[in-house]
Amino acid sequence: MENKKIRPELPLISILIPVRDDLDNLSTCLESMAREDYSETAELLVCDDGSREPLRKEILERIIPEVKLFRIKGSGPAKARNHLAERAKGKYLFFVDADTEFSGRTIRTARQIAEEHPDLDAFIGSYDDDPGVKTTVSVYKNLSHHYVHHQSAGRVSTFWTGCGVIRRQTFLEFGGFNEHYDKPSIEDIELGMRLAKKNRRVQLFPELQVKHNKAWTLSGWLKTDLLLRGSPWVRLMKTRNQWLPQLNFTWSHKLSAGLVLLLIPGIAASLFYPLLWAGVILMLLIFIVMNLRFFSFLAEKAGALRIPPMILLHMLYYLTAALSLALGLLSALAQGPLEEGPPPPRDRTLEDINDS
Repeated sequence: MENKKIRPELPLISILIPVRDDLDNLSTCLESMAREDYSETAELLVCDDGSREPLRKEILERIIPEVKLFRIKGSGPAKARNHLAERAKGKYLFFVDADTEFSGRTIRTARQIAEEHPDLDAFIGSYDDDPGVKTTVSVYKNLSHHYVHHQSAGRVSTFWTGCGVIRRQTFLEFGGFNEHYDKPSIEDIELGMRLAKKNRRVQLFPELQVKHNKAWTLSGWLKTDLLLRGSPWVRLMKTRNQWLPQLNFTWSHKLSAGLVLLLIPGIAASLFYPLLWAGVILMLLIFIVMNLRFFSFLAEKAGALRIPPMILLHMLYYLTAALSLALGLLSALAQGPLEEGPPPPRDRTLEDINDS
């Protein structure tokens, strides 16, 4: 592969990638970046967040020679991204995950948005409609993310590190990501809420896309949505009394969740009182009709044969959302708010291995 040269002058965009034990996906990500025209736009910084087998810079340099590699001791992606942001030189910070893949025009689109919308403090994109992993759970999870983001274009009150760009000056002004989140969680959402509180402009552009190559399992998805994303998100909104419009907190989502909660006892009761099956079937039909556009989208992208299990997964999604609401409210009452504001003082254990 012929490598393009990243210009050493101050770039417009710094691409920042934290990674832990995921060299294969990171290599795919860098290879996709190398196929794009970043020569007049971007620099690339990678932070190895405590991989069991530390990344070797010479391996990454085979793909992009000018990559800058740093290492910390497994403190979580929030801290890794903050470290990279402090060392970046770009006017904009472009956060992506190691398990994403650039579309062929991702960097060009980010550059165009930044140049055409100089009033924005930040902007985010979406996953594409062709997930890299084809298991049913992975396809459902990634296509549902794509669908929600494409229905939500415009100004938003959140941020997203899967494909998100923010002015470096704004990022540093707000203290970066909250490092109390020492696992992948809602550190991006929390930053977005602080931006919204100060009326900073964040916008979603669906045309800014990356492919997601994460292999989701059912247990991994439920753990993430319930314990690492859903309930902490509810706790955050409750303790800060900041119930701003969110991408997946619309009235349609709330009504669908209510139907699922009614369906569960309805099915249980129908086992003893068969006449109740008519009500269960009616509620199920209402649920399908309410989500018909989404299921039609899934059928178009994944095939009609996958719709029955994906309907069940969608019901499970709403059940998880309802449980997240309950758990988040209980957590807010029991534990109170997570500390707000700039992250705690950093221990400066970052290892710069670019001269090694």
